Amino acid sequence: MKFRDLPIGQPFRFEGREWIKSGPIAATPRGGGATRMIPQSARIDAAPGDTTAASTGPRMIEAGAARAAVEQLFTAARELVLQERAPAEILPLLEQAREAALQRLTTT
Repeated sequence: MKFRDLPIGQPFRFEGREWIKSGPIAATPRGGGATRMIPQSARIDAAPGDTTAASTGPRMIEAGAARAAVEQLFTAARELVLQERAPAEILPLLEQAREAALQRLTTT
């Protein structure tokens, strides 16, 4: 299977480690850690004992993968705001949205 075919939130094995797909080209180590870019064409294997690939129902992602996705989105949005030299009040609003999203992850 190729990385591009894997749904976000799905666990997989790559280069001898277990990962969770956290974005279209990103993965977070299972159990937490730094997000890594993975080429969409990379060949990956389903995580041992994982049955979610065969499931047709809604998929739940691990909290660590959700947090990584929020952080990745925040970082990208912050870079865009800085590149465009947006008004100064936008960055605090972006920070508040990030904190609210992370807070919701810890309370659900």
